[in-house]
Amino acid sequence: MKTNKSIAIISNALAGGGAEKSMFALHKEFLNIGLDTSLIALNNDFATLEGKSVFVLNRHWKDGFKKTLKSYFVFNEIISKINPNIIIANCELAELYVSILRITNCRLICVEHTSRPWHQRYLMGVLVRSILRLKKVEWVTVSKNEVKVRFRNKAVRRIPNPYIQSNVGVRVKCKGPSLVFIGGLKKNKKPEWVIQAGVNNNLPVHIFGEGDLKAHLEKKYLDVQPGVKFYGFRENVWNVIPTHSLVVIASEFEGDGMVVVEAVINKCPFILAANKDLYKFEFDSKYYYQNFKELEMLVAENKKNNFKNLKPSKLMFEKMSSERSIDSVVSQWKSYLDV
Repeated sequence: MKTNKSIAIISNALAGGGAEKSMFALHKEFLNIGLDTSLIALNNDFATLEGKSVFVLNRHWKDGFKKTLKSYFVFNEIISKINPNIIIANCELAELYVSILRITNCRLICVEHTSRPWHQRYLMGVLVRSILRLKKVEWVTVSKNEVKVRFRNKAVRRIPNPYIQSNVGVRVKCKGPSLVFIGGLKKNKKPEWVIQAGVNNNLPVHIFGEGDLKAHLEKKYLDVQPGVKFYGFRENVWNVIPTHSLVVIASEFEGDGMVVVEAVINKCPFILAANKDLYKFEFDSKYYYQNFKELEMLVAENKKNNFKNLKPSKLMFEKMSSERSIDSVVSQWKSYLDV
């Protein structure tokens, strides 16, 4: 029998990447349908959004041990005050906090948002997930081709991230074709591949995102290549990308691939790195490239017609819109949580 259960969703931040945006949208929709839900953001970065029952800790990305420990005690107090029946923890930092959480009388669910979690902190990941195993945590994955979570030989439930609809406003003025990178400026996302493919094809390149590589890339390209523009984090990037642009996803690995989902639903031309995490979308081969040389060639072959041949088809749009609607995703979560 279903009861009015209290739910606490734990996320890295209120915005930033696909996981963060999706969990904020899930929280808001839970509230809209009358569920007792709270959202706890572990970092204060990108805290430009507001909402009911939202708690934001005074922590920032890459804060050291002392600040992390201090924010954990605040987190523990919030959890004690909420006293949830269900905790939904997203990504590695939330897993860490849940692994040392004192509360024991609630259902614990961890959501894996990437195919390579803890890839730079392997031993920490093994330790945290071993503790979570003792706590009998349940696992959900957003990735279509992940049937088991890392360090656990156990089948998991798949629930994709929802697409958050936004109104398309005034876009960046660009007479001809250009390339667009959207995401974290870090090594595994390969933003420099996108920049170099644009430079080699004499095309403007628009970079949306923050990350470890930003200072390096700006120093290398900003003054030397006037066509390369850095915009930082934008709450709604699809309002400002150029009309004749190609969205390039160059990631070594992905989780749910929300930039791909958003490109399709916003009807933007795109191409993808050929890896198992992006092959899961099962698009036509023309959308994939194997290496940098193929990326460069795809851009060269399609720039003359403003990348029209790489626009998503009507079938792709309809399928993605249906599968990723907030109603569809919330329905799956409600069924899983039995609320």
